[in-house]
Amino acid sequence: DRTVEMSFHAFYGSPFVQAVLGLRHDDSPPRRRPGRDPEEIAFVARQAAELREKFSEGGPREAFIRAIVYVRAPTLAADERSFLMLRRIREEHARDLTLAQFKAMLREQFMLVMLDHERAVATLPALLDGQLARPLEALELLRAVVTAPGELPEESQRRLDRVAEVYATIRPRSIDEAPVADVPSATRRGGVKLASRAKAAAG
Repeated sequence: DRTVEMSFHAFYGSPFVQAVLGLRHDDSPPRRRPGRDPEEIAFVARQAAELREKFSEGGPREAFIRAIVYVRAPTLAADERSFLMLRRIREEHARDLTLAQFKAMLREQFMLVMLDHERAVATLPALLDGQLARPLEALELLRAVVTAPGELPEESQRRLDRVAEVYATIRPRSIDEAPVADVPSATRRGGVKLASRAKAAAG
């Protein structure tokens, strides 16, 4: 038994064998993993800096999409009903945009929320203030869309309540002011129909 034990230690204790098997043969610290390239780090930093300049850019339409992403982000749910709602939003409230432009807007708002969700919500009033004639009706449409895939989890419900506070406190647009063209609102043509479809999908 002693001979077998000595043979085992002699073989597996060999630095060459340990190197071949990927085992450490001494107590020196392991080699550091290759780090990220400086060019990659600089590129990511530039992209983040450019995104941070866009938090206050846009209008009610961007705010509407951002609010949807913010509320649904904790679950990142993406099912057929969610896609149907987004497609109907584009058809009824963003027909002036091509599909590529709509996807780009959705992607940008998603990245803004992922980058800094607190700032994404804090800057919503800058996109909404004075832009909606009936903010509470727009909020009801938003509520119908985000709940279409099913009941919201606790965190998503908390986020929806926070968005509701924003819509409830913004300054409505005066009737004399020209309406903007980017308002997903239940007051616009097709908005009520979209809300009813959202509720039907939820059922």
